[in-house]
Amino acid sequence: METAILPKFPPGSKLISENPHGNSEWAKQTLEPTLLTVILPDESRHKYFLKRTSSAEGREMTEGEFESMSEIYKLAPNFVPKPHSWRSYHSVDGEEIHFFIHLHKASVPGQDFGFHVQTSPGRTLQAVNTKFPTWTPFFTRILKHIAEVDMSVNGNWDSLATLESRLFTHVIPRLIGVLEENGREIKPSLIHGDLWEGNIGTVVSTGDIVVFDAASYYEHHEMEVANWRCHYNKIHDERYTKTY
Repeated sequence: METAILPKFPPGSKLISENPHGNSEWAKQTLEPTLLTVILPDESRHKYFLKRTSSAEGREMTEGEFESMSEIYKLAPNFVPKPHSWRSYHSVDGEEIHFFIHLHKASVPGQDFGFHVQTSPGRTLQAVNTKFPTWTPFFTRILKHIAEVDMSVNGNWDSLATLESRLFTHVIPRLIGVLEENGREIKPSLIHGDLWEGNIGTVVSTGDIVVFDAASYYEHHEMEVANWRCHYNKIHDERYTKTY
């Protein structure tokens, strides 16, 4: 692993330790998240967080998280750890490994809805890697993708398929499309995309709260709180939504 990681650091850097650190729902079946200690050429010692995966979808998931965190860091550098780099390498047995590494530690004018790469909250890739100037067709695209994933996993259900068809042809245009009529518009906002208490941490040295494991894209800002309705996390409590 050392030969794969050190090229991402200044020449002369030394990797002096690597230890299991924390957990990752989508990576835990392959390789554990790791805390690295690296000495740079100026003899300063730094800690980095490394995520590795060799799963089939690992490359897209890793790239998506790195690009998401990088985009958030541009707009809110105190809100997320600074992403360092990502790359792929091959292990001794030829298996391809993908990793994302970063330091422990407002939206763009003229921005379209969507993102420049696919991102993934967990193991399911989102259909966000196409840009749209307006919100309604973009929202329709990502929801259709979820419906397609559901059908591929669980099979067709005629009653549900009928409801989904009406949702796309009648409900979305009527409820969402009108928000962009008669001169009204929705501003694309960069969202974290997978914000819950498991993706929030505290910087030990400063006490600052930071977030990580982003699955970002530019969307209606209230899409950030949509995921909070899931009851598998504590943030579904309505007090958080009201505070937002």
